[in-house]
Amino acid sequence: MAAKCIRRICDDCGIFGMEVGAHTVTHSDLTTAPDALSQLVDGKRHLEDLTGEEITAFAYPFGRFDSRVSRLVEKAGYRLGRTTVSFRTGPSFEPYKMPTSFPFVRHWRATHFRRALGEWNLNGLATWCWRWRIR
Repeated sequence: MAAKCIRRICDDCGIFGMEVGAHTVTHSDLTTAPDALSQLVDGKRHLEDLTGEEITAFAYPFGRFDSRVSRLVEKAGYRLGRTTVSFRTGPSFEPYKMPTSFPFVRHWRATHFRRALGEWNLNGLATWCWRWRIR
């Protein structure tokens, strides 16, 4: 994405109280990437250079993370790591395993269902089904 576009997105997001977070340099699966820390640090630095703003949030590529990767996100200087874990909202959470609260990309109901089952998030899935009256 061109630098001018990134700056514009950051400006527009700020108007609505949103932030732009990093997502690595090459969209690597950090659970298997040999250069995970450099992917995190370089992606953060690149966005900060483009925007002139501190980048504090990170989103895990492909939603893939483990405890080692979460520690690397913290070590790279981020304040939180966004996951694709759905339907786990509440006042407290681990900052480097932050659940998704509102996805902007529309997904099929089956996608939400499959993801929640894969995460063993049965309580969240039941709440979601109840709210949407899915039977």
